[in-house]
Amino acid sequence: MPSDLIKPATPLALSSRPSAWLSPGHPLWQCGLRPFFLATAALAWVSMAVWAAALLGGAPLPPGAGLVGWPVWHGHALLIGAGLAATTGFVLTAVPEFTTTPGFAPRTVQRLAALWLAATLTAQVSSPAAQMLAGLGWAALLLALLAVAGPQLWQAAGGRHRAFVPALALLTLAVVLTQADVARGLGATRGLRLVLASYLVLVVVALARISMRIVNDAIAQAQRAGCADAERVYLSRPPKRQLVVSCVLLHAAVEWAWPGHAALPWLALAAAAAWLHLLGDWHVGRALLQRWALALYAVPLGVALAYAALGLSPWLGGAALASAARHGLLIAGFALPILLVLCIAGRAHVGLAPLSGIGFPLTVVATLGVVLARASMAFGNVLAASVALVLWLAVWSWTLRVLAPAWWRPRADGGRGCDGPVDASGC
Repeated sequence: MPSDLIKPATPLALSSRPSAWLSPGHPLWQCGLRPFFLATAALAWVSMAVWAAALLGGAPLPPGAGLVGWPVWHGHALLIGAGLAATTGFVLTAVPEFTTTPGFAPRTVQRLAALWLAATLTAQVSSPAAQMLAGLGWAALLLALLAVAGPQLWQAAGGRHRAFVPALALLTLAVVLTQADVARGLGATRGLRLVLASYLVLVVVALARISMRIVNDAIAQAQRAGCADAERVYLSRPPKRQLVVSCVLLHAAVEWAWPGHAALPWLALAAAAAWLHLLGDWHVGRALLQRWALALYAVPLGVALAYAALGLSPWLGGAALASAARHGLLIAGFALPILLVLCIAGRAHVGLAPLSGIGFPLTVVATLGVVLARASMAFGNVLAASVALVLWLAVWSWTLRVLAPAWWRPRADGGRGCDGPVDASGC
């Protein structure tokens, strides 16, 4: 690996002076996941805490919330602010691993982080021009990410990773359309649904690669213990993934162009069926009960159930169930995958061993508990909102306490940049 791409941390990197933190030699910039995963976890906590303080205590929201729409401001901060940080950190870390190419230079990481920060701060200004500028800034971030990572994704490994390129392009378009709505005074609700669908497409693409490693490692462990068939293997089959992507995009396109169309419940049910069909690949016997494989399995299962609830909402729970279903999509199809990536890549690529103990399983259960608490609001549970808020803040407090310190500290294993340990398959 060229020495100018990744430099070892110097004693200056441990300084508390701001100039030291801004130096390319600081550990924070030695791997793309470090600043972006830190920003993801911090914004996931802060945005919900600020929104809850405004909702429950009358505290002011940032001025930009007036144009975004205060009821969905927290979703805007999560899906675009935190979501783009997580996406950038994942791509900068995964592309060198997937394509066996050199890591990205600290200066590249710094420039992308500056773009993200400038756009995210601009979005808090109550001005149509500022909102459009924020959208262009976020689009510039994604286009720059495509410029630095796209060639490797398109060319390496016989083109097996090309699906990331149109998925990132779709996310770019969704963000721009969302901010255009905000700038025109239409609010962010319609656009955020399109952004969420774009993330679901990215999750399908990324989950296939992550799960094939995790689940097949679990199968190998079960085989060594004599608990699995020697011929058993997990494959994420492209036709099933393509069906899921087609259903998600069709539902999102119709909802964007014709909100409230009579076909939308049926399209949501079709998407639920496609996600359930995808689960057929996962049924590999006892190996699926290994906790990291099971945590990954919860993503498509949760998304399938959320789409089913959304499709059935006109006949069962009305607007309340539809709102709960959309929160289910957000949590199971967006927040949970991000948490898993932060745990898996966020440990492995800073040279740390997989987490042990009960902390992470409890965090996954708490994340799914947010879905259940939010869903119970559709049936009159007055305490559900408070329970969901407490669980969410607990999840991201745990993430900041357990995972974040390693993202600004030097590696203790002697590795460099985003190099993973010899066995980086678990969390």
